[in-house]
Amino acid sequence: MGTMITRCIILMPLLALIPTLHTIAQQDEDARGPGRRRLEEYRRMKLIEFVDMTEEQSIRYFAREKELRQAEEAIREKRAAVIARLREMSGTSISADDLEKEISTLADLAKESTQKRREFLTSLKEFLSPKQIARLIVFEEQFAHEVRRILSGARRGAPPNR
Repeated sequence: MGTMITRCIILMPLLALIPTLHTIAQQDEDARGPGRRRLEEYRRMKLIEFVDMTEEQSIRYFAREKELRQAEEAIREKRAAVIARLREMSGTSISADDLEKEISTLADLAKESTQKRREFLTSLKEFLSPKQIARLIVFEEQFAHEVRRILSGARRGAPPNR
């Protein structure tokens, strides 16, 4: 029953955003800003509520999250550069050693991303309880799943489930 209540807490307001999510799914990358911003504001509000953060905790959390997102973006950019090089290499006669080097770089970037996430979660212990961290992890997973589900339905043109 607790799971059902949790899902309702997360889903009911999210369902109100379906028209916005549908619009986001149909617009090009540049025009997505306002919809994404509203979705992010909604996510922040629900996260604070679900995790039961104080104002001080939320300020500290979102500062740390911003640092993590910046580090993740840097890793994604490096990964995209490696993949671009692999794409260029695939059409030429390149040595196996050079290919292995690029593949190894991708593996290192995956490890770095995992390490950054681990460090982020560990740093939260400074101001969040273990229960709050657990609730944060659950919230992030559920929220991401619901957004993906709604967006995939919007892309297929299916009416949202209410």
